[in-house]
Amino acid sequence: LMIYVSKYPSESEYYLMLSYSAKRISKFQIASEYGECLRLREPFNIKNLLNLSDVYRIINRKDRALKLIDEVLY
Repeated sequence: LMIYVSKYPSESEYYLMLSYSAKRISKFQIASEYGECLRLREPFNIKNLLNLSDVYRIINRKDRALKLIDEVLY
């Protein structure tokens, strides 16, 4: 997926897929980086905000996780 992101940087869905995939294999730094990149592009992408919040919850960044959940709710 990283190849697709570098080859097609304008395709936002690849960022979400890469973030999901990285989270599933416990590459949380990569998951958060690509999730944050997508957040800059699409700040109201609910799927990304929830995924990113979960990544931060897993790595014990509870404050950041809660902030993202607040963005989903409001």
